[in-house]
Amino acid sequence: MPIHLNLLLFAAAAFLVGELVAVPVFRRIRQIYAPKLEGRPSDQRVALMKGMLERLVLYLGLILGYAVVLAAFGAFKLGTRLQKDSADTVSNDYFLVGNLLSVLIVMGDIILGRLLLGVRPF
Repeated sequence: MPIHLNLLLFAAAAFLVGELVAVPVFRRIRQIYAPKLEGRPSDQRVALMKGMLERLVLYLGLILGYAVVLAAFGAFKLGTRLQKDSADTVSNDYFLVGNLLSVLIVMGDIILGRLLLGVRPF
């Protein structure tokens, strides 16, 4: 089954719109929940790129019909947090809110992409 160029363009456009929303939202969340995590600009760029990569993997997995990517995402996030200090509630709240927002942004991207294609979003 060939992938049509317009489908790829609409999918890319929907993802980019989501990222334009995500960047300022996550910047604000970091200011609220984790001001002590504010680091050097290079650290912030790395965090931004990791977040974009996470959302891209979620987005591609979901638009391709692999809902199991949500479970994998949760497992990866849990695995990376196991060695962290569990008593640091600010950091834990920050990561929980960030992860939930990432999933919501990706779901919004998918709904937007379906609307752009004229497909029922639900």
